[in-house]
Amino acid sequence: MKNIKIITILLTVFIMLMGVGYAAWNQDISIEAVSETGTFNVALENGTVAVYADSNNTPEAINQGITRIASATADGVSGTVNITNLYPGAKAVVTIPVKNTSTIPVKIENVALPSSNSSYDVSVTYPDNLAAVNGTGNIVFTVIVNDNAPENVQAAFNYSATFKQFNK
Repeated sequence: MKNIKIITILLTVFIMLMGVGYAAWNQDISIEAVSETGTFNVALENGTVAVYADSNNTPEAINQGITRIASATADGVSGTVNITNLYPGAKAVVTIPVKNTSTIPVKIENVALPSSNSSYDVSVTYPDNLAAVNGTGNIVFTVIVNDNAPENVQAAFNYSATFKQFNK
């Protein structure tokens, strides 16, 4: 019985020493992680307008006394195109620069066309995406004046574009 008491005391001391040894080798590690989302910012810029004598991009004759007032302005998210003194068969190409100042690639989802007009037709082309950060592209409107257009036709319309992140 005396041996059992000694063995019990020795086992108790041994278990306590193991706990001290385990505690001496135990270590807590804490990790702090920071995750930051990107920014989304696309801007439409002021554009340029080129007017041609016909739909085949024939340059207009120089010095014929034809005065054009053409503008393509943008406020970053939408814009306005105004072209005056057009004539049947004339073609105007409006180029609107688009800049991706986001920190992620961006897609152009849609460019709203103006409502139909009996005096002229408008079509639009644009790149699918502005993949590169700080990438640029152009939205191009083509305006063709119809043969039945009356005098004093002014091509005037508003436009806007819808953008989304590249993977949606």
